[in-house]
Amino acid sequence: RNTLLYVKYSRGYRPAARKPQFFFSNTDFSKVPPETVDDIEGGFKTDWFEHRLQVDGSVFHYQYHDQQFIDVRPNGSQPLVSLPKSTIYGGEFEVAGRPFSRLTVHVDLGFLHTKIDKGTLAGGTINIAGKRLPYAPNVSGSVSADWEAISWSAGMVTLHVEDTFDSKQYFEFLNEPRLAQGGYSLVNMSATFDSSNDKWELRAWVNNLNDKVYFTNEVDLEGLGYNYRHIGDPRMYGADVTYRF
Repeated sequence: RNTLLYVKYSRGYRPAARKPQFFFSNTDFSKVPPETVDDIEGGFKTDWFEHRLQVDGSVFHYQYHDQQFIDVRPNGSQPLVSLPKSTIYGGEFEVAGRPFSRLTVHVDLGFLHTKIDKGTLAGGTINIAGKRLPYAPNVSGSVSADWEAISWSAGMVTLHVEDTFDSKQYFEFLNEPRLAQGGYSLVNMSATFDSSNDKWELRAWVNNLNDKVYFTNEVDLEGLGYNYRHIGDPRMYGADVTYRF
């Protein structure tokens, strides 16, 4: 009664698409066929020690046909492209435990493999078969803890700390090292006061405590004389006040 095993299959569908606008080239006027994905997934969910420990895991396999993307080219054109075949598979593992009545710990770990089985760019002149899909780190995960530090008649103060991690990822189809983001981790912390009547919540927080410099997107625009890079949020801190009525 404390174990759930499951297997599921599903098929996703996205209709054909057109791109009716252009910025730098009329090649942006483009269309792609419908996209389908076959999803096979299996996993387990378990509960231990009278709900003090939860262990979940899953593995999955996605088979894409005619996967739709926008291909940003060095000259600034951005046509829609369709990858005839690509494969994604991986697994996830999650542990949530309460070793003490006031402390909850979460550990999440994910593994991902992506591959373009068939695909070309630039009107079929660039073969990208065998390349990894963009925005797909091989390993990602997080570790977090919530501690109910102070409790009295007026309410409770909870402290939260979280460290998230992503391994190296590419931002385009050619898997150029100069346009890739190496592995990095971000640390977030917060302190929250919840009133006993559930009406007030006061929260102070800081994100990216380690002030890590990282990129969330990079695009090769050397045909225009530069590369575009989007920098992730730096260290940020603030406070929130919530009243429920």
